[in-house]
Amino acid sequence: MGARDYDGVLALQGIADVVGVPVAQLNFFVGCAISLFVAVFYRKWLTVPSVPSTTRHIFNLITGILIAGFVVGCGVFLFTFGFLFLCHIYLMLYPFKVPALDITYCLMVSTQKLTTLGFNLGDWYRYGNTQEKMTPEQRAMAVRKFPSVLEFGSYMLGFQTVVMGPFCFYNDYISFVDGSHYSQQLSAAGAGSNANYKLDAKRVPSPNKAVLWKVAQCLLWTGVHLTLPSLLPVERNTDPSFIQEHGTVFLILHCVASLFCYRARYYFGWTIADAVNNASGFGFAAFDENGEAKWDMLTNCYVQNIEFATSFKAYIDNWNLSSIRWLRFICYSRAPLNPTIMTFVLSALWHGFWPGYYVMFLSGALFTFAARKWRRIVRPHFQTSQVKRFSYDIATWIATQMTIAYVTVPFVVLKAQPIITFYNNWYWSLHIIAVGILLLLPSGRSAKPVSQPKAEANTANAAINSTYNDIATNHAKSKDL
Repeated sequence: MGARDYDGVLALQGIADVVGVPVAQLNFFVGCAISLFVAVFYRKWLTVPSVPSTTRHIFNLITGILIAGFVVGCGVFLFTFGFLFLCHIYLMLYPFKVPALDITYCLMVSTQKLTTLGFNLGDWYRYGNTQEKMTPEQRAMAVRKFPSVLEFGSYMLGFQTVVMGPFCFYNDYISFVDGSHYSQQLSAAGAGSNANYKLDAKRVPSPNKAVLWKVAQCLLWTGVHLTLPSLLPVERNTDPSFIQEHGTVFLILHCVASLFCYRARYYFGWTIADAVNNASGFGFAAFDENGEAKWDMLTNCYVQNIEFATSFKAYIDNWNLSSIRWLRFICYSRAPLNPTIMTFVLSALWHGFWPGYYVMFLSGALFTFAARKWRRIVRPHFQTSQVKRFSYDIATWIATQMTIAYVTVPFVVLKAQPIITFYNNWYWSLHIIAVGILLLLPSGRSAKPVSQPKAEANTANAAINSTYNDIATNHAKSKDL
């Protein structure tokens, strides 16, 4: 790989050749490690109020630019969707030029930040005097004045999120830098009056335990990513010769297992990003009932909930949570027509222009509608006894894992012909079943509704909505909105 093929630093090329990985991937791993150490330094030595927020902004901006330049090169944060689209098109034209790092991920996070900040500013300037027209999350995240150049640059290019994400709202980031983040989160979580809460080194919750646990998870997912995908490659699911050599049951098991191995790279990236933010002091949510600090404000996925999801919705609600918040905020809550379909389409556009993205997200919309109807009509009939509930959960867990693998293959292979080969082998069966559910099951409520405990019905989306309401109330008190 030469300098023209990859814009990042090539100082580690020799080590990459010895290890047997592309230098871009090695740079990404080293960039994550550097970010983690920088985050620890930031939290220990650049604390509020001993260090002014301006200094913290400058440090975040400079280190973020340096780390981004090391990993992906310079000049990739200039525009939002326009430049992102150009990069997606370029990668479609030259997809296999080199095994380099896909810089569009960094641009995708930048797009999330910039578009959301635009809506945050627009909501205040349009509805600031008539706040009843805003939703709770719009009131909570409304930005009342334009950021300074330093604040904007720090938000967009701060080392915590510039390479790995995740997306965060501007107000949350600014409150973290100026030191009010802990008080606001405690107030939003209902920890009582925080009027006398003063930030000092003795009262700041320590993220050490959370960071170590997340780093340990990263080591696990690194091992999975480096070993299992080569044994269970996703591409075999679309290989005609591999399909002809094996039976249906084996192909289904291989499909599910290969997609699990593929998800390991996302689990690693999102978890190390969460660890970096926590190590810098960003991501504190509240204290649990045992008085332990919860550092999951920026958590992007809950692996256990994903791998043991018993419904399509439960899976989606625990996957890429920061993007769920972004899509809900800028699209779902504002869409004039059919917010579900419009949100899936926007998500596909955000990812790029490969056919696989649109097949996956439009299929996702279809399965979302079918799963909603199935759950509303069928599920109550299996809630009358413990045995029925357990049997239903096992059956729906198996169905969910098969459906997710079935829907996700196009996202990985991207091109049209392999997608058609894969679905032809499955006889488009799950698509047909989904359409059948929508057409054949009766509309309306089930004839035998069964009330469920609230704890059973909670999902990640409901938790996020509740958090939005709490934060909105807190911002209203702290900013006299």
